[in-house]
Amino acid sequence: MEKIICESTYFYGSYEENPQTYRIKFRLKDSVDGELLQKAAELSMKRYPYYAVRCSRTEQEYVLVKNSEPFVVRHTNEPIELGGDASNGYLLAISFWEDLIWLNVFHGLSDGCGTMRFARTLLYYYCQQRYDASLPADGVQINDGSIPQYEWDNPYIKIMSGERRLPNEDEISVKVKTPSNSPALSLFDDPRITLSNRKCYQLRLSEKQVIQYCRTQDGTPGVLFSLLMSRAIDKLNPQNKRPIISGMAMNLRPALDAPMYKGSTITLAYLPYSGKIKDKPFAVQATALRGKLLLLSDHNRLLAGIKNSTKLYSAIAQIPTVEGKKQFMQKIMSNYKNTSTFGVSYVGPAKLGAAERYVTEAEVENASESIFIEVMSVNNSFFLNITQQWQENLYFDAFCEELAAIGFEYELLYCGEQKVTKVNLP
Repeated sequence: MEKIICESTYFYGSYEENPQTYRIKFRLKDSVDGELLQKAAELSMKRYPYYAVRCSRTEQEYVLVKNSEPFVVRHTNEPIELGGDASNGYLLAISFWEDLIWLNVFHGLSDGCGTMRFARTLLYYYCQQRYDASLPADGVQINDGSIPQYEWDNPYIKIMSGERRLPNEDEISVKVKTPSNSPALSLFDDPRITLSNRKCYQLRLSEKQVIQYCRTQDGTPGVLFSLLMSRAIDKLNPQNKRPIISGMAMNLRPALDAPMYKGSTITLAYLPYSGKIKDKPFAVQATALRGKLLLLSDHNRLLAGIKNSTKLYSAIAQIPTVEGKKQFMQKIMSNYKNTSTFGVSYVGPAKLGAAERYVTEAEVENASESIFIEVMSVNNSFFLNITQQWQENLYFDAFCEELAAIGFEYELLYCGEQKVTKVNLP
């Protein structure tokens, strides 16, 4: 039995409108062979045995226990409900349809960094069987020995037990100006949109063009797309006085000294677009946001934030019932609704190794509220997945206008309903 610590916010903060799930999609050069994918999935699960679990409920809490049920790949283009019969209780499920492979994942099991390691192994074993028996495994974790203990060990255990001391806020040399107490602009207040089923847009851009532009503008892909969406939102709301704030996902594994930890270690960096920065040239705006991100990424500052987060995990653990923990998280999440206007997650290059030559698309689709931009690159292309909770195109169209304004060419791969993976917790 495994206690849930830093992932507790996902387990107790999962509800129907925001199940805390995501999907990773890979499009291959040929139709997927289901039998070979099933074999690849079984081999991958042997390499990552800590994902062979299900969620169990005691009177006080959720825990993870070993799942001995078969890990079955499904032939469907619909999301697979996690934690229930459709996934045999697993919190990770693999499906395929035509030339697509999907990973359906509960965020409480692992974040995108952890799941991408599993995905690289899965694609390696699949492509090795399908295309090339001598496919090199460089950069991919395979079944070549015992699983290192540091992949299992939750880094928060030492912190919360006092074995590892973290700095306080007053011990941090890098200071960041405290943002205004004014709540972020909420797009849900826009009378031009109507809440409905989630909508999803998928774009392809030239990796070479994006990287070259970032170099000339002193930006990064994450900062670039965050800034473009902020500018688009600003132009659509000329009378707005609230800050437009993007919540940028950050991986805490380096700060935790746990680069290979299996679970979810994500925090958000809040990048405001307000005040005098709006009147500056694009390059100056990019430099300002990148500088802000670098300050927020300071090692000791991240450690101080981690120390504060342990107070939340401790508070959740002390609540004596599962229902009480859920009610507590509902209040916490409602308090955070006005902290950002939209979200951005830059997964980075897919790094699929030798299997990448057989993959033509790679995208992440997040089941979040408001607007969320997921960014990944593979095979010389950037893929953007933009989701929202309304049908109107005005913010997406404005974002595309910003892309065109800086000379970016893009291809719209998909525009339609976002199919969300649900999770069934006991």
